Amino acid sequence: MRNRAVLFGLFFIGYSSCVFHATPTRASLVENPDVESTHVEQWDSNGKRLLQVDGPKRILAEERGMSEGILPAAEAVEKTKVSEKAVPRASLGSKLNPMTWPKRILHKLKLWYARFLHWLLRKATVDEKTIDRSMMNGLTPSNLKRVKNDILHYSSSVPHDKIEIETDYDSYVEHFFGQFKGLDKDPPVFEMDKWNNLEKEMTKAEGYLKRRALNTVSRNIDKGLSNEQLISLDVSPFVYMRLLEKRGVFKDVENNKDKIDQLKDYIKAYKEHLMVEQ
Repeated sequence: MRNRAVLFGLFFIGYSSCVFHATPTRASLVENPDVESTHVEQWDSNGKRLLQVDGPKRILAEERGMSEGILPAAEAVEKTKVSEKAVPRASLGSKLNPMTWPKRILHKLKLWYARFLHWLLRKATVDEKTIDRSMMNGLTPSNLKRVKNDILHYSSSVPHDKIEIETDYDSYVEHFFGQFKGLDKDPPVFEMDKWNNLEKEMTKAEGYLKRRALNTVSRNIDKGLSNEQLISLDVSPFVYMRLLEKRGVFKDVENNKDKIDQLKDYIKAYKEHLMVEQ
């Protein structure tokens, strides 16, 4: 019995060694593509071991398929990481950024202030008589233009009353410069009665504004400033003409031609400057 057991053990060892050396490995299949087939180990869903006859081409295809499947997945992961980094968490221009709040508040305040001024100017330019009162109080086209530009500039979008703003401005400018047509006649004509009667109808507040405008223009004219300097100070050509009328220039045209010519030159320069800045 002992001899039989030894012989059986030797037989089992020798048979196992032969089977082991006769079965080609995966590496040997790649190095020796002439091998016809091999047993490729596989497992089913239940965990049972299966044997499948396959060749080296299938093995290479499986390895290539694994590499082709892994690389795109890795690239997709990298792209996903890059895209996440590219998404801005807090933009500098975002409304939620506290750094932009002071600028936005200042922008809103300027817009409200400009609209308030426009409301006041609309009240001052309702009709021709109201425009005349505003002109006597020193309101110039440049004042109205600055308010118009402020509203258009500080609005986050085009204001719905843009056409109305432009219409108010154009009508005021046309009426304003229409008052100087009589200066080109010989002798120059100035409607003194119209403005004197309007002056009598003014309230105390309007009378104060009228006197202040005349005093301001009088100081600048008496300094002998040039047209460019007067324009920079926004001296009203209409108040300038009213000042000359108050001083009796139009009653003695022959002796005051130089003053009237200076007024006409200033009106021309003022209008050209206004049109250039449109």
